[in-house]
Amino acid sequence: MSDDQYQRVMTVLSGALDLDPAKRAAFIEEACVGNSALKQRVFSLLADAERAKDLLPTDGTETLALKTDDHDAIPERIGPYRLLRRLGAGGMGEVFLAEQDPPLRRLVALKLIRSDLSATAFVLRFDEERRALALMNHESIAKVFDAGATSDERPYIAMEYVAGSPLDRFCDANRVELRARLEILCHVCRGVQHAHQKGVIHRDLKPSNVLVTVQDDRPIAKIIDFGVAKAFDPRLSDRPVSTVGGQIAGTPEYMSPEQTRLENRDIDTRTDVYSLGMILYLLLVDDFPYDFGALKRADGYEGIFRAIREVEPPPPSRRVASLIGRAGVKALSPAELRAKRKALSGELDWITLKALEKDPNLRYASPIDLAADIQRYLDDEPVSVGPPSVRYRLGKFVRRHRPQVAAAVLVGIAVLGGVVSTGIGFARAVRAEHVARDEAAHAAQEAEGAKRTKDLLVSVLKSPDPSVARGTTLDVRDILQRGTERVLAGLKDQPLFLAQMMDVIGLVDTNLGSYDEAKRLLTEALAIRRQRLNRHDPLIADSLDSVGHLDMETNHPEQALEVYKEGLSIREAAFARDDPRLGASLNNVGVALRDLEHGAEARPYLEKALDLRQRALPANDLRIAEGHMNLANVLSDFNLNAEALDHYQQALEMYKRLDPDNPDRATVLDNLGVLKATSQGVEGALPLHEQALTIRKKMLPPRHPDVAISLVNTANDLLELKRYAEARPDYEEAIAIYEARPELGRRNLGWAHGNLSSLLVATRQFRESQRHLQQAKKILVALDGADSSDLAEILEYRAGVMKDVGRTDDAAAAAAEAKRIREHLAKNPHR
Repeated sequence: MSDDQYQRVMTVLSGALDLDPAKRAAFIEEACVGNSALKQRVFSLLADAERAKDLLPTDGTETLALKTDDHDAIPERIGPYRLLRRLGAGGMGEVFLAEQDPPLRRLVALKLIRSDLSATAFVLRFDEERRALALMNHESIAKVFDAGATSDERPYIAMEYVAGSPLDRFCDANRVELRARLEILCHVCRGVQHAHQKGVIHRDLKPSNVLVTVQDDRPIAKIIDFGVAKAFDPRLSDRPVSTVGGQIAGTPEYMSPEQTRLENRDIDTRTDVYSLGMILYLLLVDDFPYDFGALKRADGYEGIFRAIREVEPPPPSRRVASLIGRAGVKALSPAELRAKRKALSGELDWITLKALEKDPNLRYASPIDLAADIQRYLDDEPVSVGPPSVRYRLGKFVRRHRPQVAAAVLVGIAVLGGVVSTGIGFARAVRAEHVARDEAAHAAQEAEGAKRTKDLLVSVLKSPDPSVARGTTLDVRDILQRGTERVLAGLKDQPLFLAQMMDVIGLVDTNLGSYDEAKRLLTEALAIRRQRLNRHDPLIADSLDSVGHLDMETNHPEQALEVYKEGLSIREAAFARDDPRLGASLNNVGVALRDLEHGAEARPYLEKALDLRQRALPANDLRIAEGHMNLANVLSDFNLNAEALDHYQQALEMYKRLDPDNPDRATVLDNLGVLKATSQGVEGALPLHEQALTIRKKMLPPRHPDVAISLVNTANDLLELKRYAEARPDYEEAIAIYEARPELGRRNLGWAHGNLSSLLVATRQFRESQRHLQQAKKILVALDGADSSDLAEILEYRAGVMKDVGRTDDAAAAAAEAKRIREHLAKNPHR
C-alpha cells in the first residue's frame, strides 16, 4: 500500500471512530466509494474497534510514513502477518504494526532485525531477546505470540500490540494524580521483578519502553523492548553474550553509574532499580535531577555520564523549586509549588534517593523492594528508609486507624519508649545508692531492672482479655489505667524505676488530658526522686519539667514558673553552657513568663533557648521548631509582626517537612492565625485555624482541650466573617468540652459563652443569647471579680452587634457596662 493510500485509510478511520455503529458503516461506504481495497482495509482495522481507536496519534505527532529513505522498504507480508505501518525503530530492529491472518485476526507489534545488522553477534542477541520474552508471562510485560524469520533469514518476533502512550506522556496528557502515578510504577516494578526472576535484566528501562493503555477505566502498563537485555540465566543462552562492539548499552539519561563504565562487568538487577528510580523522579518532578541537555552540550555524553557517577541528585522536593521559570517547564503557581513540595518532601524524597544511590549496595536490593516501599507510602505505613523515630512511625499508624486506637498505641509507644530513658536513669540511681558496689554488680542490677520493666510493659500492652473488652471499644484511658496499676505494682521494690515509670505515664496522661491522674503520678515521682537522689541530680529537673508542663496545661503558670526555675538552676549546675538540655529549661521559663504577661522578661530566655538549640542540636530536630514558635509568640505580643511571622514560618516549614501531623504544628498554625487575624484580617487566619483543627481532631482524643482551642479560634473567624451557621456548632462543641473538663480552668469557657452570645444576637435569638451572656458573666466574675477586663471586651463586641441589628437601647446598655468596668480598672490598675 502506498503512502497516499495509507494516509487515506487513517483519515477515513479517524472520522469513523467517533460515530456510533449505526452511522459508521454508512460513513465508510460514502468515504470509500469507488475504492474497494480502501474500504476493505478500513473495515479490517475496525474489526478490533477498541484497539483500532488507539492507532491514531493523539499527541499532535505526525503519523510515521510507510517508507522513508532511512529505513528498509516495508514488505507487504511477513509470514502470517500483513504489515500496516512502522511504529518505531530501536538499536537492533524496527517495529511494525501488523495484522495477523484469520482465524486469530489480531493486531500485533512485529519486531524485525534490521537488514544492516546481519553480523552473528547481533543475530545472537536478537535470538536471546526472543528466548527471554518467551519465558515471561506477566500482565505488565508485553506478551510474545510468535517468532520466525523472513525469506532472507532476518529474525522477527510477533508481540502483543500495546495501543498506548509512553508512561510520562500518558501521565501528563491525562493529568494523572500523584497517587495514580505511583500505583502505575508499582505495577511496572512488579513486571521488572518478574523479568529478573526469569533471569533477565532489562538495562534500558525508560518511559518510552513502558506503554500505558486504559482497560476497564484502569491504566495498564506494559514493558516493551528487551533489545539490550542481559541474561543471567543459563536457560536463555548457551554462550556468553556481551555488549556488542564494547558499546555502552542503554539510554544515557536512565543509565545507572555502573552502566556508564565500559570496563564494568558487574551489571546486575540493581541496575534496573536505578532506572526505575530515575523514572520515579521524572514522574514526581516532570524533569530529571540533572540538566542533561546542558551537560550534553558542554561535554557530550561523557558530561551526562560524569554527573550520573559523581553528582548527588537533589531531593525531588528541592528540584521542583529549582525548575520554576525554566523554559519548557510547566508553570506552577506559588500555591501549586508549595503543595507539590509538601507532597514530595519526606518519604518520597527518601524512596527516590534510595533507588538512585550510586553504590548498588546502598540501593533497594530489587524492584519489588522499591515497590514495597512505594506501597507502604500509599498505605500510610512506615517506609523502610524512613527515620526510625517513634513519632514518625506513630504518625503513620494514626493515619491508618481510628483515633481511639491510635491513641492507645500512643500510650504503648510512649511508655515503651520510656524504657530506654529508664535504663539511663536507673544507672544513675544505682551509682547514687550503691556507690560501694563494683561495676559488675551495677550492670547486673541495671539489666535485671530494665528486663523486669520491659516484661511488665509488654504484658500490659498485649491485647486485652476478651472477657473484659467483648462488645466494646477499649478506651485509651482504660488501657492506661490498667497498665499503670500493673506496672507500678510490679516496681515497688525499685523506687527509682517506679519514679521513672510514673513520670513517663504521667506525661502520657497529661498529653491525653487526664490531668488528675497525671498530677498524682508526677507529684509522687518528684517526691521519690527528691528523697532518693542528690538535690542537684538532673533527674529531679526532668520531674520538675513534667510537673511544670502539667501546671501550664491546667492554667497555673505561676506554679509552673516556680518549678521551671528550679529545674533551670539544677541544669545550669550540672551541664555545660552549650548543653541542649539547658535549652529546654530556658524555653520553659520563657513560656511561663510570657503566659504571665511578663513578655519583656520572657524574650531573652526564649532567644537564648533558640540560639542554644540551633547550635547544639541537629538541623532537623523539632525542638528548634518549638523554639521558633515560642519566640514568635512573644514577638507578636510586642507587635513585632514581621519578625514573629518569620519565626512562625520557619517553625511551620520544619513541621511540614519532618512531621506534618504533629499536634505542635497545629499550635503554630493557631498562633500564626491569631497574628494574621489581628494584623491582616480574619480572611487569612481562617484557613490556618481550620488546618489546626483538622490536625488536632485527627491526632488527639475527641475531648482533648487543644481541640476546644481550635474550635473556638475557628468559630471566632467565622463569626467575624458573618458565617454564623458554620460558627455556632464549633462554639457549642467547645463549650461541651470545657464543661465536661472543669480541671481545664474556666476562662476559655467564659469566652466561648460570650462569643456565642454575640453570634446569637446577630441571628436575632435574643433570649438564648442572654442565657449565654449570663453564663459568661458568672464564670468571669468568679475568676476576676466584678471588674473583669475579659467581660468588658465581650460586652464591647456585643454592643457593636446589637447596634448592627437595630437594638440600640441594648447596645447602649452593654457599652455603658463595659465603660464602667474599664474606668474602674483604670482607677485600680493592680486589682
